[in-house]
Amino acid sequence: MKRYDWVWPLSVLALIVVAAWIGRIDVNCGFEMTTVSTTFICRTPQTSASGTPVVKRDTNEGGNRWFAKFSEDPVEIFTFVLAVSTVLLWWDTNGLRRLGNRQSIDMRKSLEVAERAADAAIAANQLNRDSFAIEYRPWVSVKIDVAGPLTWDVNGANATFRFSLSNTGRTPAQGVWVHPRFAVSGGANRDPKEIQSEIIRSAIGNPFAIGTTVFPNETYVLSISLTIPDVEVIQFIDELKGRGVAADFDYFPACLAGCVVYGSTFDNKPHYTGFVYDVQKRDMPTAARTMLKNGENLIQPELQIEDRGFLYQAAIAT
Repeated sequence: MKRYDWVWPLSVLALIVVAAWIGRIDVNCGFEMTTVSTTFICRTPQTSASGTPVVKRDTNEGGNRWFAKFSEDPVEIFTFVLAVSTVLLWWDTNGLRRLGNRQSIDMRKSLEVAERAADAAIAANQLNRDSFAIEYRPWVSVKIDVAGPLTWDVNGANATFRFSLSNTGRTPAQGVWVHPRFAVSGGANRDPKEIQSEIIRSAIGNPFAIGTTVFPNETYVLSISLTIPDVEVIQFIDELKGRGVAADFDYFPACLAGCVVYGSTFDNKPHYTGFVYDVQKRDMPTAARTMLKNGENLIQPELQIEDRGFLYQAAIAT
């Protein structure tokens, strides 16, 4: 029991003692001293037939006098019973309070357990949703082939590539489209991985602007003609010549980088499959085929692409 739990019962007991002591004193009572003993005398307003006041002597002493006083006055009996009932009522109320406190603590603990269980259930449900989405969402792969010759005009180097987009997932892929770039892959700010990252940021920033739906186990094929601006080629060659390369050097490396962006019915966020290919001249020594010659046209069989995603550690799919 806590310290303050004793305050009320001690206070009530003190009131009972005070009430009992006060109840012993009466305005018509007093003390009479003799040489033998002290006698408690109650003076009552009763008178005899002759009009002489009648004095009633109470010779009860100690506990007998206290009991006699209470037995003669019903009000004092009621007061005593009321005080005892108050103590008992307080005792029961205090027990109920302690019980209520314990129940409150138990309830808080139960709520904490329930909250943890709810959080665990939500996490498990989210995990199930994610697992279900991964298993049943669409997955779009891309296969790229050279679809035409490499030609030059006033704009730069032009080539056509064929993109085969296959949905290997279990649900339709929505808003499927290719975002490719044919670019110089060497020199300042021309790292293929950075080129791909820039394309992905641009593509997922405005997804599903155009596109088609590819159903499971189907392939969507499209051909896209792309151009390397002549300015990029000349800038790269001038950079090498500035480093001491021969004045007649006229070659540059080229890459095809980008991503396929598509949507899923399971969420509203875009998914993508990235790719990075080197564009090369076929059937040439390794050092020679990695470079294309400025202004040289190549027929389709002379042109090839080589997957370089593993070399550039480019993003594959999300």
